Amino acid sequence: MSSRLFDSKSCLSDWLMADHKALHALDDVENLFDWASFERRLKKLYPSHEGRPSHPVLMLFRILLLGHLYKVTSDVQMEMLLARDLLFRRFCGLSADQQPPSHDTISRFRRKLAAAKLWNNLLEEVNAQLMTKGILIKAGQVSIMDATVVEAHQVAGETKDKEAGWCVKKDARGKEGSTYGYKIHSNCDEDGFILRQEVTSGNVYDGNKRDDLLTGDESQLYADSVYDSKENRETLKARGIENRVQRKGCRHKKLSEADHAWNKEVAVTRAIIEHQFAEYKERYGLRRTRFMGLLMNAAHAGLAAIAHNLKKGTRFYQLYGIRDAVSVG
Repeated sequence: MSSRLFDSKSCLSDWLMADHKALHALDDVENLFDWASFERRLKKLYPSHEGRPSHPVLMLFRILLLGHLYKVTSDVQMEMLLARDLLFRRFCGLSADQQPPSHDTISRFRRKLAAAKLWNNLLEEVNAQLMTKGILIKAGQVSIMDATVVEAHQVAGETKDKEAGWCVKKDARGKEGSTYGYKIHSNCDEDGFILRQEVTSGNVYDGNKRDDLLTGDESQLYADSVYDSKENRETLKARGIENRVQRKGCRHKKLSEADHAWNKEVAVTRAIIEHQFAEYKERYGLRRTRFMGLLMNAAHAGLAAIAHNLKKGTRFYQLYGIRDAVSVG
């Protein structure tokens, strides 16, 4: 199946509609990024030139992003919003006389994107563009690493998602609790931009994903005591990365006053990623899964990371403008 090209040009009926500032809420998101570069990456989802053309892949990709930016919780709801919301139609390139994609079409596109595991590739493209504009800073980059749990969706108090797993964690008061679901392992910088992200079943140990999350460009690593080990300290030293990981004690070696002071100091910067996780859950609907299976939930969280960086990058652009272009090599 081939894909038609995205066309944001308005038809005659669009010119008859009254303009309003509300219709321009996403203009900076539109103008800051080179959307054609996303389109080139997305075209690989429809390599064949045979068959009936689908909706433009960039239109469908924008629809998925809107779902995260505006916390739309189902594809049926998104289809209805596209039918009646002028801002959504404008951002997706839908003219006033054009039918929106059906919820089935939106779902199929998400499954295609998930099957191709394209979300990390698209996140890298977003970050590369932000670096080129001097919004995301590569020089002296700091990595802040942690994981958060997304509870598997339940029906009548039970879940049938066999790919999820049990995660046991202590809360701020030291009380132990367990959650059945998935883990989002993330690495963000000091400004809260998501640099890398992996999703696993809930029973995967956080520290096992450290190497997968390192970018290779960081000068420091901030993380909680789960990532503290002799092997971790040696690895960071060998890579020339300053170790800013919180220290942990054990039954035979309790933390000293100096260790507690260190942990408190590290916690100030490490809290940045906690804010991003709170935003994931409150604004992007990642408190509980929408989908079954690791692949679909990884794609869903990956799209949330892309939407998060698009939104944050646009906010930085509005506050500070574009700095001198820098190399991203």
